[in-house]
Amino acid sequence: MAQPDTPSRLVETPTAYFLTFSCYGTRLHGDARGTVDRFANAPGTTVLATSGRRECFEQYLLKHRPIALNACQRGLVLSAIRRHCEVREWRLYAAHVRTNHVHVVLWVDVQPEDAMAQLKRYASRALNQSVGKNGRWWARHGSTRYLWNERQIAEAVSYVAHEQGAPMALYLN
Repeated sequence: MAQPDTPSRLVETPTAYFLTFSCYGTRLHGDARGTVDRFANAPGTTVLATSGRRECFEQYLLKHRPIALNACQRGLVLSAIRRHCEVREWRLYAAHVRTNHVHVVLWVDVQPEDAMAQLKRYASRALNQSVGKNGRWWARHGSTRYLWNERQIAEAVSYVAHEQGAPMALYLN
C-alpha cells in the first residue's frame, strides 16, 4: 500500500516555474492592484497598502514614460523568449506577452531569477534592435512562482492562456 505524502516524501525541487515581469513604469508601488517591495517580498507577505502619495512619488522617479508594447513589439518579445528557451534547452510550456506584462511557464536548469533576467535581457536586445536604440523596457525583477507538480503547471498554463483577456502574443506547447 502506498504511503501518504509526508514532508520526507515531497519533491525537493520544483517541476517548473511561473514567471511574470512587467513593463517599465506600469506597476508602481502604491497603486490599487498591490505590489511588494524589496523589504517585504517573502512568500506570504501582504502587499503594500494603496497610497496615492507613494504612487505619485514613484511616477516622479521614472526616467521615462511607462512602456506599453504594441503588437509588433509583443511578437518580437515572444520570439526572443522562444528562441532563448530553445538555445538553452529549457522547456517552455506557455508564454503570453501582453501590453504591459509577460507571463512565462517553463522548466529551466538555473534559478528562476536568473532565467527571468536572461529572458528580459534577450527580449530587450530584440526590442532595441527593432527601434534602433537602447531603452529600459522592464521593471526591476518580477514574480517567480514555483510549480511543484503537473496539476500546478496545468493551472498556470490555463491562467496564462485563458485568463488574461483576448490573446495577444501567445505560445502554448
